[in-house]
Amino acid sequence: MGNSNKRSHLLQLYKNIIEKLPFIDEKGEKKELVNTFICPLCLKSFSIEDPANITIEHVPPEKLGGRPLLLTCKDCNNVCGSNLDVYLINEIKSSYSLRNFTSKTHKATLYVDNMSINAYATLRNDSELHFCIDEKKNNPHTISSVKEGLGSNNTFDRISANIGISEQKSNSGRAAIAILKSAYLLAFCHLGYKYILHSNLNLIREQVLFPEEDIFNGKFILSNERYIPINLSDGIYLITLNGTNLYGVILSFKAKGEDFTHRSLVALPHPEDKDGSVYVKKMRENEKSIPIISIKARLSVKNSTICRLQNLP
Repeated sequence: MGNSNKRSHLLQLYKNIIEKLPFIDEKGEKKELVNTFICPLCLKSFSIEDPANITIEHVPPEKLGGRPLLLTCKDCNNVCGSNLDVYLINEIKSSYSLRNFTSKTHKATLYVDNMSINAYATLRNDSELHFCIDEKKNNPHTISSVKEGLGSNNTFDRISANIGISEQKSNSGRAAIAILKSAYLLAFCHLGYKYILHSNLNLIREQVLFPEEDIFNGKFILSNERYIPINLSDGIYLITLNGTNLYGVILSFKAKGEDFTHRSLVALPHPEDKDGSVYVKKMRENEKSIPIISIKARLSVKNSTICRLQNLP
């Protein structure tokens, strides 16, 4: 199915779902939304008859193996792509480079006292890190001064180095929020508007849409690949964090051409947490102690499309 047909198919599903949602107007009366699409990220409404502002969204990002599972508005898709997804893509690729450090020589900068010099770093014998000074890309006077510094006493305590694993722009905080965005959207695919329109998801949307405001300091990511049982597939789970019920989203990320898959377990609020205060409290506690996580059960779904949202009141 091409993107145009896929979008048309999803729009029809959204139309049928949204028309059944129990919206209340300012007078407290039930109102019906006809031919309307509601973006799951910004919650703005768009006419299905004018779909120019409605785009297909991949979960996770397409460059990390994502599938076209749902729709978001054009603005959210573009802004999140440039503000969040690009950093996650770069971080996953950098992680792959780090795991294969021996296969390349990487750019590095050596610092001795207040001097810096361009160099190359190579890992040898899986344990020895060797630096080679690039004489073509350094001032000869700087090279001479650094060599003198390397020959003086207590040099080891005065040397530091930065090794460039990736030349792409990086931001670990933004990458973490991109993972949160993917987890939120996957939860939407499974649980629908009935879940995300709950007020306890307001802070999650705020964190995604305003990543410069670090609300949770990335503590919503409870675990990475080595701590997630391999028998647990991607999806939504009922979990407990230090004895409190939350939803846990397991996600896999794999860049094209790479043989390693990064997996994350992300915490989202449980519907019983009416205003999100329990979730916020647990995320703050997670900063100060080692979390005790128990995965209780997987939330079952009937199929892999957006029609999983059809079970509405």
